[in-house]
Amino acid sequence: MTLFWQHFRAQLTGLLIWLASGIVLALALTRTARAAAGGGMGLFQSLPVSIQRLMGLRPGMSALDGYVAGKIAPSVVLLLVLYAVVLALSAITREVDRRTIDFLLSLPVGRRQVLLSRGAVLFVNTGLMAAILWGVSIWDLQNQGLITGATGRYWLLFLGQWLLALAVGSLTLLFSLWIDDYSLGIKLFLGLLSALYFIEMVLKVVGADRWVRLLSPFSYADPATILAEGRLPAGDAVVLVAVIALALAASLTAFDRKQITA
Repeated sequence: MTLFWQHFRAQLTGLLIWLASGIVLALALTRTARAAAGGGMGLFQSLPVSIQRLMGLRPGMSALDGYVAGKIAPSVVLLLVLYAVVLALSAITREVDRRTIDFLLSLPVGRRQVLLSRGAVLFVNTGLMAAILWGVSIWDLQNQGLITGATGRYWLLFLGQWLLALAVGSLTLLFSLWIDDYSLGIKLFLGLLSALYFIEMVLKVVGADRWVRLLSPFSYADPATILAEGRLPAGDAVVLVAVIALALAASLTAFDRKQITA
């Protein structure tokens, strides 16, 4: 627990900064939801088909759900995944880059304990960020009278996006163990993430079938599917949980074998 709290405190300032930015973004989006929802679903149906595909609109979806799926959810998930990548890179790569890894490994703890404490912070911090951003969004939509019933469907968005952020963060942690330059790691992973996000948008615009998008991580927390069906698809959830478990297990083995030069 000592290692967990040490790393949690070290990452607290960053968490608060990301949270503040995310809350401002979420409130900016929810404050424009009334105008979008006031136009009814016809407002979205008047958009070009390619834009409707990009937003993931479905027949029978309400104007509010369309706005949440097309505007709020994509913005929140991108912020969450970006944060998860930065946090994962700070776990080991940043310690190596700053030459503080020697002190860390000189403590009377095993390497696995060090990595597990970092993984726990990734788990907790992404969960806190996802819960707070969706909590603020749901609260403001309720406060405006736009959500009047149960909010379970919207909280499923939190769960799906949290699992996605954890999966991407876990994979980043695994592959970052072969990168000792923090700046290089940031450039590589954020560049790759941006490319994957762009590819996902292109595939949506052209109406690609889901099987074509299986390698796109963003397809595993599709907000339109969650809102339209009122559930988190079991297959997507299983894939994300499996990726998290396998990536963390592989990270433990890789970190045990990692050669760290003085």
